[in-house]
Amino acid sequence: MHIEEKQIAINKVAALLKNSGKFVLSIDKNKDGFIDTGTRKITVFPDTPAEMKSYIENSGLLLIEQFETEFAHIFIAEKG
Repeated sequence: MHIEEKQIAINKVAALLKNSGKFVLSIDKNKDGFIDTGTRKITVFPDTPAEMKSYIENSGLLLIEQFETEFAHIFIAEKG
């Protein structure tokens, strides 16, 4: 994720969602510290699925599904 303060960002998402609103998040399995777009480098702040699950739960959202694809971990959460 290219956001350094992940808990703050997810808390904001949770606050903006309506009741029963869904939040879908994908985190890349690539753990490099940057993404090279060819014209610039974007700093990223890698995280683990366990850390992301914790951020989501700490925000008050209910994690309803978590799965893995070839390149990413996907989280689906809902505001209760």
